Amino acid sequence: SILEVERMLDFPYTMEISSAGIDRSLTSLDDFKKYLNYNVAVKTFLNKEKGKLVDFTSNTITLLGKNGDKCIKLSSVLDVKIDLEGMTLETIKEMEFI
Repeated sequence: SILEVERMLDFPYTMEISSAGIDRSLTSLDDFKKYLNYNVAVKTFLNKEKGKLVDFTSNTITLLGKNGDKCIKLSSVLDVKIDLEGMTLETIKEMEFI
């Protein structure tokens, strides 16, 4: 409303509001804490890993996968995202309120 009241734009415009989305990247230790025990997809310099985020430190994240725990150094991580594949609608709804 401040754009309208202060007449900051002197031409017609459309305002679009969006969010980062549920599959946004996890970028901080707070994000890792928030999504602990959720499935994530990790892209590193060498490969891609999927598993449940079961632990993290300031230097590593630990995933639980089919073959047990896998510790990944954060220095090798390019991206970490919530893995929505196979996730139930109920779990996705729970995530909206985290």
